[in-house]
Amino acid sequence: MNMQKFWDSYYEQAFNTGVQADPRFVSVMETLNLPAARAVDLGAGEGGDSFWLAEHGWNVTAVDFAESGVNRLQTTAEQRKLPITVVQADMLSYDPAEAPDLVHLGYIHLEPAQRKRLFHRIRTMLNPAGVLCYIGMTDLKPDQLPPGVSANLFAELESILPLVAGMDVLIAEQGPCKVDMGNGPEHATGVTLVARKRK
Repeated sequence: MNMQKFWDSYYEQAFNTGVQADPRFVSVMETLNLPAARAVDLGAGEGGDSFWLAEHGWNVTAVDFAESGVNRLQTTAEQRKLPITVVQADMLSYDPAEAPDLVHLGYIHLEPAQRKRLFHRIRTMLNPAGVLCYIGMTDLKPDQLPPGVSANLFAELESILPLVAGMDVLIAEQGPCKVDMGNGPEHATGVTLVARKRK
């Protein structure tokens, strides 16, 4: 399945909740209480989490490979007068101009080899003491999966923890949550992993 075409089609549809920050992400950020600095939002989609960061003083670069999502994000950022740098790029090959202090992965579900590669890239690009924030889902039921998408993309916490070996784990949780897949809130199993790069 061509994921770029899938997400382009997704963002072209009327469904649009991406302009609101994910409650799980907001909860994590409020718990961490990090000083605003430089952030990269990989797979930013329509930009809900990017907007929240910018509104709280962060210097944000929002990255996504779906043209329709990037266009929506850019338009909304301009309407809200938020200074967000919007980049259309594949997160697996994206290199930031400056090392970020926070890299956010919100609902980015990849095949195991791609997941390993991406986490390695993030660990490399982060500033010393920079933070990686991953928020995802696992244990999805067949009727919750988008057409043509495999359940093995949605990794459990125990599969992701080894990818931050050598970092200081700040939050590692797996448990019930609610997500909106376009048909209203549904019950799911959420995974949250936050780790800090050692100096």
